[in-house]
Amino acid sequence: MTHEMLLSVSMEEKSRPPQPILIQASEGGEPEAVKAEPQHAVSMAVGVNERGEGLQEAVDHYRLTLSTKPNIVGLLVLGILLLFVVPLTLLGEVFYDDDAANFCCFSIITGSVLFLVASIKDNAWRKEVKLAKERVINEAGLKAPAASTTPVVVAGVLFLGSFLAPSLPFSYSDVISLLLFILALIATIFVVAMTGEANKIPEKYFQAVLNQVQEEE
Repeated sequence: MTHEMLLSVSMEEKSRPPQPILIQASEGGEPEAVKAEPQHAVSMAVGVNERGEGLQEAVDHYRLTLSTKPNIVGLLVLGILLLFVVPLTLLGEVFYDDDAANFCCFSIITGSVLFLVASIKDNAWRKEVKLAKERVINEAGLKAPAASTTPVVVAGVLFLGSFLAPSLPFSYSDVISLLLFILALIATIFVVAMTGEANKIPEKYFQAVLNQVQEEE
């Protein structure tokens, strides 16, 4: 065999893909191929993808819910016309004409119903949006801290004391009642402010998660 033939055979052997290692079965079974790639890396990647898909599905659900806002402008306009405009127009004839009075009552009732239907639709949609936001926050693994109920209890006790203080056997019981009522008002203002700040925390979490998802897209 010439030198050129040996060189050609050597190059062909190098160009062949590596073959799997074969291990003979102990009882004459078929040989099994041993793969060198670890399996745990694939399973870890699948777990990450599943969590990411869950968060993406929650964000898509929020966007879909946001796009389904009911159109209640027509109901509100018609309700205003029937509830306010029509009765004011017939106001001069209501006291003299029974038909006008009956039509005015019918108009007020119909306008009130339209306002109620519009309010129910809007509140239902807002509730769905809130639930969709909470789903996004939960999928991201975030949770808002629980609000303290101590200020609410304090405000309630102060209000109760302000109503019970005048019955005390003291000459200055009215002054005590007034002071307790003022303190109760201050506590109520504090509760309202604290509740407003607590409600902002989930919204901040939601906006942070939404911005992160948008950046990754």
